[in-house]
This record gives sequence, structure tokens and C-alpha cells, in this order.
Amino acid sequence: MKNQNLTNQTKKNITMINNIVSISKEIKVWSLAAMSLLMLQGANAQTATATATGTGTASNSTPIEITNKKPKLNRWAIGLRFNHLYDLRFTAYDQLGNGFAGEDLEGLKGSKTKFDIALGADLTYFFSPLVSMDLAYDFGNMTGANQIDYYESKVNFWNLGLNYDLKTPYGKKPYRWVPYLRGSMGRGSYDTERKFIEDDGTFSKSNGTCLTTGMGAGLRYHINKNWHINLQSEFYVVYSDNWDGYNYGSGKDHMMKTVLAVRYSFGKNEHQDRVLAWQGSAGGKDYDEVIKSLNDSLAAEKAKFVQVNSDIQNLQTSLTKDSDGDGVPDIKDHCPTESAKTKDGCPEQVLVQTTPGSPTPSPAVKSIRQLLQLEMNQIYFGVNSSELNAESIDILNRASKTLKENKDIKINILGSADNTGSDDWNMKLSELRANKVAEYFKQNGIESNRVIIKALGKRGSDKGSNQMNRKVQFIIE
Repeated sequence: MKNQNLTNQTKKNITMINNIVSISKEIKVWSLAAMSLLMLQGANAQTATATATGTGTASNSTPIEITNKKPKLNRWAIGLRFNHLYDLRFTAYDQLGNGFAGEDLEGLKGSKTKFDIALGADLTYFFSPLVSMDLAYDFGNMTGANQIDYYESKVNFWNLGLNYDLKTPYGKKPYRWVPYLRGSMGRGSYDTERKFIEDDGTFSKSNGTCLTTGMGAGLRYHINKNWHINLQSEFYVVYSDNWDGYNYGSGKDHMMKTVLAVRYSFGKNEHQDRVLAWQGSAGGKDYDEVIKSLNDSLAAEKAKFVQVNSDIQNLQTSLTKDSDGDGVPDIKDHCPTESAKTKDGCPEQVLVQTTPGSPTPSPAVKSIRQLLQLEMNQIYFGVNSSELNAESIDILNRASKTLKENKDIKINILGSADNTGSDDWNMKLSELRANKVAEYFKQNGIESNRVIIKALGKRGSDKGSNQMNRKVQFIIE
């Protein structure tokens, strides 16, 4: 798409943009709009790179043709300036302790001071939609007074200033109001006569040049692509104590400089300061394309949001699904097709005997052996300890109940220890742990001939496995 400049022939395009903006405001998913704007900024940078090879797109669905050529914009401006100069009281003088004469002189104080005016001109170059630099020259008069004396001075300034615009990146039309921050440095010249208020007698004279620095803020108002008004105010430091006609030794003075300027920008194109703050990095896309890209990205993000929401709902369904309705979710249910009000969701089984005294395990009993092996698994102990904790007792209680109901099941108890300490002690400790579990089964009514104990002693070869080796394991027969 070729670059378009805002001329009189583009009024129809501006009307179209306004209509598109009105339609986009009807979209209720404002959070998605914010996300789309941020993603569009990133996409612009990628698109600008991709266009060099002809592969740039504005969205997944709609390709956008973007030229690799930068847009022509008005960057130079010349202006006429009207300044108000105001001498601020520099309180370092007050520390001299020599009465009123020790007070710094300040502007607009008494009949001997005036509303000080300076006139000038400036030349400004706009590097980007956010950064500009200006060179200015001003000349005029300054006055200041305290209760004893006053001064009159002819002054002039050369200043080089750097400005940074405070633009929002979410604009959709050319900017008209542009606030900014600035800093400056330059040279000031003065020719000053200091006088007494009482009789206008001359007290002292001074002249010279000195360094000046300033910082402040301003506001530009663009009337059209060629004309704009600039209003700015700066706090100035003048690095000379002779500025007001007498050197007290402080080395500097303070003042405020407020400027109202009318500027003319050369060229027939749009002004650099008016374009979108993030447009320059995208190869100069026109406003129709910006709005279209925004809406395309918004639609794509909305579709992603709908898909993510659907995935979340499906995940929630899978986590809470209970196929057999026994209150145990399928994700935790060992028997998801059999309803049972048990912790693992499996019904409690009993032994099926074919003849008295000669039990033959049924498929259900085989399943019980597997579940028992899984349920008991391993019981862990503390360092140098054979005491059962609450979790272990809970496991042994459930195992005892199953063993009582299935008399043919026997159990092997294998005690072990970690690799710290002597071999003799670890062998003894592993035996204590196995006996502790066997004793608990006996107290719960499990016959001793169904329980086999074996001490394994020290297990493992590194410190990382010690905790896992302080345990009792089970083998179900």
C-alpha cells in the first residue's frame, strides 16, 4: 500500500477512519483491545523487517502490503518567539547576613522593575515522532530589585534544546496537542547597570558572557500540517553572579524563561510531530491501514480468547468427571466404572472359596492383591527411627482390614536403612522397622504365620537417596 499524505484530497479518508473508529468502539471486550494494541506494536516491528523480503503480514488472515520506503514528512520548522524573562530570588545571598543589601534581586518587585520582554527566533528539526531539537536566539531587557537597589540589563541568549514528546501510543488520528519535556544548554550575554532605588545613583556595572542550562516543559498546538504554536517554560541557571550587576561570590543566578512561539514547517507533507508515535517504525503505514490492522488483530485475539476459554472448560470437566457417581473423581478413581463409597473408588472384595480349607483366588482376589500392593507400597521412617507416623498408621489400618477379610493373603515385610552409620547398626535398624510393622499387624488381629520379616540393612550409595531408603517395603503373596 502506498504512503498517503493528509492533504485536502484525503478528507474522505479521514471521514472513513472516523466511521471505522465508531464501529470499533462497539466492541465490548475492552481487555482484548488493550492486548491487541500491545501485540500490534510488536507485530509492526516484525512487519517492517519482513517487508524487506516481501513476507510481511498484518494478521494471520489478511496480508497487508507495506512499502519499505519511509514516508515524506515535514521535519524542519522556523519560528518567531515572544519571551517573558523573570529573575528568581537566589536565596544563597540571604546567607551573607548584611541586611537588605544581602538579598538577591528579583523580577516584578516594585516600581523600578518591569514586565521584561525578549524577542527571538528558532529553528527546529523533528528527528522522529517523539524527539526534536531546536536552536534559538533571543534578545531583550531584564530588571530586578530588592528593597535597597535595582538593576537594568540588556541580555541575549543562544540555546540548544532537546525535546521529548509525551504522546500516547493509542491515537488513531494525527496529533493536534503535543505536550513535551525539554532540557537545554547555551550561552547568555549581559550588560548590566546596578542602581540605588532612593536616588537612581549607579552602584556598579558589569558585562560579559556565561554558560546557561535549563529544563522545563512545553505544549505544541498544530493548526495544520504547516503551522503550529509552541508554549514552553524553563527554569534557567545562569552561571555568573555578575548577571545582576554585582558579584557576591555565589557563582550563579536563577531565572524563569517563558516562550510563546509561532512556527512554520517547510513542505507539503504531514508534519513529523503529528504522526502516530509508533508509526515511524512500521515503514510509514497510512491511517486506513492502522485501523484495519487493529481490527484484524482484535478479531484474531477474540478468537484465541474463545478457544482458551473452551479449553479451560474442558479441563475443568475432565478434573471433576465422576463416571460411576460414587463421589470419587475419575482422575483419582481406581475403579471408574464401579461405584463404591471408598477412598480409592473400588468396592471391597471378599475371598471366594471353592472348597472349605482350600481357597482359590478369584479374579477379584487377584485384583485385591494388586490393589493392596499399590496401597501399601512403602512406609517411610525418620533418621535413626523405627516409629510409625500418622500416615503410615493409616495405611496399615486399611491393609489390616483387607488382610482380615482375605485369609489366604500373606505378606513379606522388608526393612531397610540409609547408608549413614555402621553396617551393624543399619542392619539392626532395618530389623527394628520390619518388626515394628509386623507387631502392628499382630495387634490388629493378623496371624503371625501370614507375616514374614526380612532385614535388608544399608541401602543406596549417595546422600540424595538416603531419605528414600529409610523405609519398609511389602511383597504380597
